[in-house]
Amino acid sequence: MDIISVLILFAIFLGGLVRTYFGFGEALVSMPLLTLIGLDIHTSVSVIGLAGILVASFNIFLDFKNIEYRLLAALLIGSFLGVPLGIWILNFVNTSVVQWLLGLFLFSYGIYAFLRKVYFKNKTKMILKSKAWAGLTGIISGVLGSLYNSHGVPVVIYITLTGLSVKTLSSTIQAHFLITAILVVIGQGTGDI
Repeated sequence: MDIISVLILFAIFLGGLVRTYFGFGEALVSMPLLTLIGLDIHTSVSVIGLAGILVASFNIFLDFKNIEYRLLAALLIGSFLGVPLGIWILNFVNTSVVQWLLGLFLFSYGIYAFLRKVYFKNKTKMILKSKAWAGLTGIISGVLGSLYNSHGVPVVIYITLTGLSVKTLSSTIQAHFLITAILVVIGQGTGDI
């Protein structure tokens, strides 16, 4: 086995370790490492998508009883719309523009989370109750999943704002990740990437 193959396996292992420990984040760890190794973005997305299915399958098997199925259904309806949109963007829009927008979104959320923690300690916590937010989150998740296998970021942000218990939160996120990862892999396989 050559050194490139070992580095690819190590990048996938690190991503899987992060996802198993935190519940998400494998693409945020593995995608940059794979592109640094020399894989192009399309190959990296496909490799991480397949690895994500395997990791999510194990996580779901261990804790399927705590899934909030109505919330999961709302997220998945949005993802069914977002995955084809993301594949279209991947094929027809300049990826540097999309990366810039993703970075801006993450930076903005980081500032919001910091300011909320530092300056608004005694304020009531915002709770999102409408299923419309779940649908919008699903669309954004599907788009980001198709582009960079980063479908976890918007889902984690949304689900932490729903007020669910940690057990339910974790199980629902993992179920969404598994089904969305399967959709992304199927979409990428049929999307002429």
